[in-house]
Amino acid sequence: MLAAGITEASVLTIALDILAAYGLKLALWFGWPGLMAGGLLGTALFPGWRISAAVGGALVGATAWAACWLAVALGLRMMGVGG
Repeated sequence: MLAAGITEASVLTIALDILAAYGLKLALWFGWPGLMAGGLLGTALFPGWRISAAVGGALVGATAWAACWLAVALGLRMMGVGG
């Protein structure tokens, strides 16, 4: 359920605006913890596939971590912070 006056289209517009403005910064500054954790977890879960597991886990971890920060940025922008 969205707040009054906020439509799904406006949420998507805000998310794309944030990605355009801060996407690279989000990936560089906030993606590395997910990258490291995902790589370690992938290697631990699939020791026979070390390289593939580390790369796959790192991609999933970095994507999940960046998505969390995008959600925070989206929430702040919807509240009027930085907009």
